[in-house]
Amino acid sequence: FDPLGGPDSMRGFLALEPRVSLVRHEPLQFPHPEPVATNAGIRDQRMLVAAASPKNLNPLQVDSEVSTIKQALAGFQVEGVKIAIDTVMDATPPEVEQALRGANSTYLFHFVGHGVSESSSDPFTRGATKEEGYLFFLEDKATKSQAKVKADDLARYLHPAGVRLAVMGACFSGNRSERYPWDSIAGAFAARGIPSTVAMQYEIFDTLAIRFAQAFYSSLSSGLSLDEAMSFGRLAMYREIATELDSVAKADWGVPVLYSRLSNGILFPEFAERDTTTAKQIRMAIQQTVDTIETTGEVTGIEAKLENGSYNVVQKVGVVKGKLTGAEGRA
Repeated sequence: FDPLGGPDSMRGFLALEPRVSLVRHEPLQFPHPEPVATNAGIRDQRMLVAAASPKNLNPLQVDSEVSTIKQALAGFQVEGVKIAIDTVMDATPPEVEQALRGANSTYLFHFVGHGVSESSSDPFTRGATKEEGYLFFLEDKATKSQAKVKADDLARYLHPAGVRLAVMGACFSGNRSERYPWDSIAGAFAARGIPSTVAMQYEIFDTLAIRFAQAFYSSLSSGLSLDEAMSFGRLAMYREIATELDSVAKADWGVPVLYSRLSNGILFPEFAERDTTTAKQIRMAIQQTVDTIETTGEVTGIEAKLENGSYNVVQKVGVVKGKLTGAEGRA
């Protein structure tokens, strides 16, 4: 938070400032991953959603959360690009491994379930401990007994499949260890060469998850960078809980955090090479939001609206001192 020399307000949060790149970057001794554009381009992005809620852990509304993801992306189509969702319910590790078979078979991976960070003794430093991230799948579908999987082991499935983005719906999956950052859930993915991970610091409401997913995925598919997509997603979430940027609102828009080692933030070079109409509209709306705030106007946010199988970008404006040209995308 930076008050920027003015009164305390929501404007001071850097995560709501689209011109600020806010990325959790793990220091690793190998080159940054650079997704290579496929020769044939991408028309259908395969997304694998794996969900599990073991019987001995706190029950999760996995059916509701998977339904939320499907609702957010139902009829998704931006600039001719679609997202094809495959789901594995009551997921076991072998099922997830099987679903991820094949090089470059999966671009997006979303996990719905429990995650945890556990302490153990550090074998290299006497008296010290290390933190490792685990995710819980099912060992047996009939009894719903748990299978605790190291984040690093899951990452070994994701990398060969060509996963470029892993979204961890597990609460507190955004935590990290200062001493061993690469042993956390998101850190383990980075260490295995997964270009980027969106993790959750806390719990997130379904309505906000829908708004974030719609704005985030439409931005990526339009050719925007991960940083821009995160900004658009957070602003869409903020719009749901605040009427003006100076109001005291919940900070739920800060739950999703981005881990990335991409040097340029471009997850899909296939889309970034195109100067799409939707990308122009989103960038225009974001920039106008910033400019209007700086000229003491009030902008209540921007929104991606699903209409007729495509997304329209809409900017909602309050009181503006001066001139503002709004942006609304039409399919």
